[in-house]
Amino acid sequence: MVVDVITYNGEADLFDLRYNILKDHVDEFIVVEFDKTFSGKDKPFYFEKIFIKYLSLTSKPLIRYCKFTDEVWNKYHELALSSPNTQYGKGAEHWIREFCQKESVKDCLTHLKDDDIVFVSDCDEIWDFQLMGGDKEAYVNLPHSEPFKLKLRVYAYYLNNRSSEKFNGTLVTKYKYIKDVCLNHLRSDSYKGSVWHGGWHFTSLKDGLRRKLQDSYTQESYATEAVMSNLDKNIAENKDFLGRDFKYTVDESEWPQFLKDNRVLYKHLCK
Repeated sequence: MVVDVITYNGEADLFDLRYNILKDHVDEFIVVEFDKTFSGKDKPFYFEKIFIKYLSLTSKPLIRYCKFTDEVWNKYHELALSSPNTQYGKGAEHWIREFCQKESVKDCLTHLKDDDIVFVSDCDEIWDFQLMGGDKEAYVNLPHSEPFKLKLRVYAYYLNNRSSEKFNGTLVTKYKYIKDVCLNHLRSDSYKGSVWHGGWHFTSLKDGLRRKLQDSYTQESYATEAVMSNLDKNIAENKDFLGRDFKYTVDESEWPQFLKDNRVLYKHLCK
């Protein structure tokens, strides 16, 4: 079985795109959503408002929706405090909360079998099913004996605003390799897959970027006063909002085929 696992925080357009690109190539989508943002704000469960839409489209692939409250993900708090990912608990509080929430993703996977193939990512990372020639059976014989990460093409602010950023994103593995280990450490450690162009990272889309930064970070990092006050200016000038030296060009040539064929449905997200 091939399983696509994401965390969700209201990215309706991106999930729609993801679903349509991958629906014929996975057996199950697992959508995990939390009651608080990484920055600690209470939030609604956004996905339950659109969940019925996908259930009504088809009975397959299955969508498994996991709603987690802090009493679930907080059980990983001690593990977070002992992790280098959070500077052993001395880093920004949002890193600790993110660690706990992303570790709890494993609680949604316990029904899987050891050899099931799992793709773990954020909603804006869409992996390329052509990696294995588009054949689901080929995933049974992955080219790696341990978890690896995919290198993704990056697009920022708009779906067609190609960035020069190099990004190692989606974690790919058989379930048996992650069920008894720290998922956070796998995603951040040295599993840098040998597969180039393993998918697409449609990150920091313009219309939701301000909320994303405020939901994910605090003024301790990324959502600083300087970043937030210059955000609109940097987007308008097509500059990286953190001051990194990325170059951007309008380029749709390496889009997923579904997006090329259905551009009109997503033109509001294009430059």
